[in-house]
Amino acid sequence: MKSFKALAAVAIAAALAMGSVTGAGAAGKTLSLGAIAKPVSLAADQAEYGNRAWFYQAVYDSLLVKAEDGTLKAGLATKWSYNALQTQLTLTIRTGVKFTDGTALNAAAVVKNIIANRDKNGPTANYLASVKQVVADGNNVILGLKAADPALLDYLANTAGTVGAPSNIGKASAATSPIGSGPYILDKAKTRAGSKYVYTANPNYWNKANRKYDALVISIYEDTTAMTNALKSGAIQGGNVTTTTVNTLKAAGLKMASGYVDAKGIYFSSRSGSKSCISDVNVRRAINTAFDRAAMLQSLDNGFGKVTTQYFSTASKGYDTAFDKKYAYSIDAAKALMAKSSFPNGCTITMPTFAPYFGEAVYSIIKAQLGKIGVTVKEIEETGGTFISNILGGKYDAYLMQFERAGNSWQFLNFMITKGATFNTDNYEEATVTKLIADFAKASAAKQPAILKAINTELVNNAWFCPWYALQSNFAYKGIVVKSAQAGNIIPFLYNIK
Repeated sequence: MKSFKALAAVAIAAALAMGSVTGAGAAGKTLSLGAIAKPVSLAADQAEYGNRAWFYQAVYDSLLVKAEDGTLKAGLATKWSYNALQTQLTLTIRTGVKFTDGTALNAAAVVKNIIANRDKNGPTANYLASVKQVVADGNNVILGLKAADPALLDYLANTAGTVGAPSNIGKASAATSPIGSGPYILDKAKTRAGSKYVYTANPNYWNKANRKYDALVISIYEDTTAMTNALKSGAIQGGNVTTTTVNTLKAAGLKMASGYVDAKGIYFSSRSGSKSCISDVNVRRAINTAFDRAAMLQSLDNGFGKVTTQYFSTASKGYDTAFDKKYAYSIDAAKALMAKSSFPNGCTITMPTFAPYFGEAVYSIIKAQLGKIGVTVKEIEETGGTFISNILGGKYDAYLMQFERAGNSWQFLNFMITKGATFNTDNYEEATVTKLIADFAKASAAKQPAILKAINTELVNNAWFCPWYALQSNFAYKGIVVKSAQAGNIIPFLYNIK
């Protein structure tokens, strides 16, 4: 969704355009893809993954890359190693690589990018919060860390490792005129910002053998119907689709790369302080108890998912099957929890609506179910351009979202749970959880599973979130080769599409 891994990210742009139809993997052909989210900025230090990954992977290389199963592989960094305390990371930078402005991509350029990626307030700048200093030493880049960061290598295969031309760093023009060393160059003359992004092959790309297409078109689709029609007609070869369209697209001959990256449900963003009733744990518990998760999965997403009440995924060592029975659906039990809270007579919460992606039905269900327990929902209609930014800005008490659950435990914690995490927008923390997170960072591999389970226990018992189910993600495609769903991301990474 970023998505964000995140994200998380499901913001829809407000236009649609179609690319050309091509054959799989043939040189000289065009790869045409459909995206549900337009980029906010194309600058390297503002990069986002999730549904926006392609826009950055088209023009920029990253220090590391990931296979479909999440295995780390060499990118611009050919080797990497830690010191004994895991507080110093050394990267050996690939030689002979140039940016499309003709300048050399060397260790000094990487240093400037890491600093910018950390300090320019991009959507995932916190990924590099552990980096105290970074210096070039010949062909090596050395990162000195404040403390061991078990997710740093994963971050360097994500937005934190995006490398753009130093000459472009900090320039306003970088938002629309990216300069990288990646497989493609943005064709500004043919691109229509917010609608269609056209790329031509970088003639000096160092890894031409891994670039199977000589041109790339990424078109933005306003809603699920537009995406479905584009896929069925062959206007695009791949796109992230909702569960409601899977059967239709399969019948039309498309294949699916499916996974369970996201947890769909209600997320809270005013747990701190006392201005909102969301700050009361019994209100949050009541909200968790007010939804029939199994029925919602079937009616909203055709059963394509797995009911859960915990944000930890089944792949995590912190997952506990017993927690999925914690908040059994019961309006009476939810009312009893409200009666125990500081708001026995009910309360009002603000929530954004984003019907072009989530549909109208789900918001009607939320409003009706919460109304039964005395929680009035004040809805505010959002647009694709402001939905995520307003959530990040803490504008609402709660919101409907489907969020990624990263495979790397430290990355997972720093996405949603630690104070200052990307989507811990109210900087919520509890002393017990804060201590457990600190313990996890220092613990041996053998001790980490028990700590993760203890963290999960606190999150579930204190209703940090209200997940409904692990949603099956589906990347529909035809005429291209996609090995599998991308571990840790909602769409396949561009370099893994053949």
